[in-house]
Amino acid sequence: MTQNFPDNTLYEMDNLDVLRGMNSHTIDLIATDPPFNTKRNRSGSAGQYVDNWKWGDTGVLPDQWKWNEVHPKWLEEIKDNHTALYHAIDAVKHCQGEDTAAFLCFLSVRLIEMHRILKDTGSIYLHCDHTANAYIRMCMDAIFGYKHFRNEITWERHTGNNNAKRYSNVADTLLYYTKGRSTTWNQQYGPLSKDKLKEYNRSDPDGRQWTTGDLTAPNSTNMFEWKGTTPTTRGWAFTYEQLEQMYAAGRIITDKEGRPFKRGRKMYLDESKGVPLKNIWTDIKRIGNTSDERTGSPDQKPLKLYERIIKASSNEGDLVLDPFCGCATTIIAANNLNRRWIGIDRRKDARYHIITRLMGITKEERKRLEKYATNTTWLDKQTQPYEMHYQTEPPTRTDTEKTTSPTLAHVYPVETEHQLSHAEMHTLLTDQFGIQCWGCNFIPPDKRYLHLDHIIPKTDGGTNDIDNRALLCQPCNTKKSNKMSLNALRRQNKQEGYTQPNPPIDLKAALKWTREHLIQTIRSTTHQLNLNTH
Repeated sequence: MTQNFPDNTLYEMDNLDVLRGMNSHTIDLIATDPPFNTKRNRSGSAGQYVDNWKWGDTGVLPDQWKWNEVHPKWLEEIKDNHTALYHAIDAVKHCQGEDTAAFLCFLSVRLIEMHRILKDTGSIYLHCDHTANAYIRMCMDAIFGYKHFRNEITWERHTGNNNAKRYSNVADTLLYYTKGRSTTWNQQYGPLSKDKLKEYNRSDPDGRQWTTGDLTAPNSTNMFEWKGTTPTTRGWAFTYEQLEQMYAAGRIITDKEGRPFKRGRKMYLDESKGVPLKNIWTDIKRIGNTSDERTGSPDQKPLKLYERIIKASSNEGDLVLDPFCGCATTIIAANNLNRRWIGIDRRKDARYHIITRLMGITKEERKRLEKYATNTTWLDKQTQPYEMHYQTEPPTRTDTEKTTSPTLAHVYPVETEHQLSHAEMHTLLTDQFGIQCWGCNFIPPDKRYLHLDHIIPKTDGGTNDIDNRALLCQPCNTKKSNKMSLNALRRQNKQEGYTQPNPPIDLKAALKWTREHLIQTIRSTTHQLNLNTH
């Protein structure tokens, strides 16, 4: 898809507006450290958030993720279009509480857009901690698909102090998902352990240390004879030509008859890449308070941590996005590794962090310059030597038939005055057609026993409008799920003997009434007044 924003751009605004203005399939990697649900530093609702931290701030501010601030239409759209996500958030609401569910609403609406803008070969790493990592993973499973989950990486950020009543929390979590099955992946390596280093206990006359390695490999089909030896259970780990080259270079150890030992491969310490990384990272510690890397942000993560992520899941020239770029760790890591980047943050000093870190100045020098953190004149001047763009307006999508407004509503389309809420549709249908299940003709004690569902499932192209709505009892609602049409449900209920003897709802009459109601509602809205002239 065509990219509709310049490379190396910082957007100083709410990331939801920017994400919704970005064309689909344009980002190679998202590496981000969003707000943690830790009761400090930030406040927000499902739609917007405000970052209360500023340069030099050491105070602790309470979280304000509140369920009653979640827009009701947002929840309705989630229920209609992202059913699994809705149930995940609803489960958290009951298990962890409404405030955590509101936090997940705030994050999920952004993750939906992140999924859209990722390329099919793209990946996302989301940094979180123990307070909500399990719940965030549920939401990401719903959005990205559980089959696209790759790893839950544990990063040991520090050794911690003993706690008398529980184990100390010393680690954060990185949730790693891919957009598709085929994705960019470059194996990364960690340092050799002390025990592994001890294995390099031999040396050449020039002092190069080495150890021995196996010349065969499991499941190998290379069963040919070489130097008088043919493997019996495991095949050669190399081709005939590779073995000849290694032998000529003195890299294979043989017995007196010239036959290679099974572990006859010479492996030099100075050529070792290290140990392939697993999903527990203990070799990168958090930034010390005296480090030049330290910017003052309470949430800052080490540059090496994000450099590892970027090396693993992107190539040079790829586009890396951090929607919560804060003190610019992801941005600087991407820039150092010759990747293009996009950063988004509401902080007024986000550009200051990017510029001063691009300049490579020390912590002491940054302290001297902190008075310029929000000085736009100074920031503009410092930006000039770098290939960096600064924006306070979101991009405008151009990947649809017509240009999409950058000021999209938080979840639902821009022109939705004609759309009724779930409660309004439920009341209209019960008032017009009575309190009765449209699937089995059951008449419950009152309308609270009826659920609003679709006549044609969303998966088959059904809409959320009232002319595609039906009222179902709980058993019918569960059986129909999001895969069965209402007519198919009726046929199955009849075959299984669940249809009640009450007169059924006339679907043709119901469709005619609801469609006329929808048309009249659309014609009465401001942006559709021109329909009345036709």
